[in-house]
Amino acid sequence: MIQVIPAIDLIEGKTVRLRQGKLNEKKIYPDKPLDLAKHFEQIGAEYLHLIDLDAAFNRGDNLKVIEKIISATGLKVEIGGGIRLREKAEYLIDAGADKVILGTKAFEDKVFFKSLLTDYPDKIVLGVDVKNGRPLIRGWQETSDIDLTSFLKDMEASGLRWIVYTDVSRDGTLEGANYQAVSGLNNFLSLNIVASGGVKGIEDIEKLDSLGIWGVIVGKAFYEGSLDLKQAFSNFKGGK
Repeated sequence: MIQVIPAIDLIEGKTVRLRQGKLNEKKIYPDKPLDLAKHFEQIGAEYLHLIDLDAAFNRGDNLKVIEKIISATGLKVEIGGGIRLREKAEYLIDAGADKVILGTKAFEDKVFFKSLLTDYPDKIVLGVDVKNGRPLIRGWQETSDIDLTSFLKDMEASGLRWIVYTDVSRDGTLEGANYQAVSGLNNFLSLNIVASGGVKGIEDIEKLDSLGIWGVIVGKAFYEGSLDLKQAFSNFKGGK
């Protein structure tokens, strides 16, 4: 059964959501990130998807907030955003992160990424951010020319176990997930796939669950009230 994973995106220590990754289309929520994380845990969350947007856009970082969330909850926290150095990946793992997500650096330096996979096989997640079938890099600001299918097969052969697949065109839109793309990935990869982007309600989670993928990330649907997260945690328990 699919794992439902709530998301918190951070800018300057605040909880925000972007639309399609655009900084000029951000919405700031009054809930403090730590309070939200504790709330998620109280209503049944096991995992938390935590993205440092300041680090992703080279505007500083939110490490103090991240460390507080890890230390003050029992959540399994996966962290992404601006992880470009081995030292930072290892720092987050040592701080208690369940997993760290790399995107741009993985696509631009396969040797570096494969070395992390060798040393931390179950801690490293590939962030696959796609728009119109093409992977995006550098905070979703640039399109990569890499052949995604070949790249994923290569990484899988090198020990990759986890990917977070985000359809950028649907992120923050509540338009529904890209089921066709997610299903296609699940058909040719033997990886734990987590889908992100566009989820609006329980029906979306049910459909993704029917595809047999490991998890789904829920963000705006919770913040805007279109999804009862407590019900979602109750209905769907555990990754395959």
